[in-house]
Amino acid sequence: MKSFPASTLKQRGFVGWSTHSILVTAALGLVCGALIVPMVYAYAFFQSLGPLVLWAMTGIYFFPAFFIAYCIRRPGAALLGLALVGLAQLPFTPVGAAFLVSALLRGILVEPLVALVTRYRAFGWGRMVVLGATTGLLFLLIFGVLLGTASFPLAMQLMIAAASTLSCTIGAVAAKALADAIARTGILSGILPGNDIATRS
Repeated sequence: MKSFPASTLKQRGFVGWSTHSILVTAALGLVCGALIVPMVYAYAFFQSLGPLVLWAMTGIYFFPAFFIAYCIRRPGAALLGLALVGLAQLPFTPVGAAFLVSALLRGILVEPLVALVTRYRAFGWGRMVVLGATTGLLFLLIFGVLLGTASFPLAMQLMIAAASTLSCTIGAVAAKALADAIARTGILSGILPGNDIATRS
């Protein structure tokens, strides 16, 4: 089964970025941001359903980072992609600035995990599962304290941890599945940087 190949580029960091990669990352970030705009307006509704539902949606907000990192395979892709996701939301909501800051914080969190788990080269199914699970768990450990999750009963805390971890795992796996499906069609051949690299993940 064809999938996005792994990067074998010798250059690391932003110095290894081409104008093409930057433009494609910008396009993917803006498109993902536009697609998530409805979730901004639905946030208040989901908030009324309780914290468990909100944490179960974590994977949706990290999906662009997983997808862009998987397609671009450059250091900084997840962070830049999420920054552009936040920028894309600015014109559509009065709280766009808050969502931009939130997107940047998510990018700062997930970028080191992408580097640690994949080295920007190996994006197999197992690594994507690990990337998603660690992202969901670390996000909860850091931001759960700020959001008061630690004050919940232990049973609720465990359910929230499971929801956040599972949600991000699904998001990471779905990102790979979607990117691989796009690769199989050949529609974006020569456009997404991953298609120009010979070694498979």
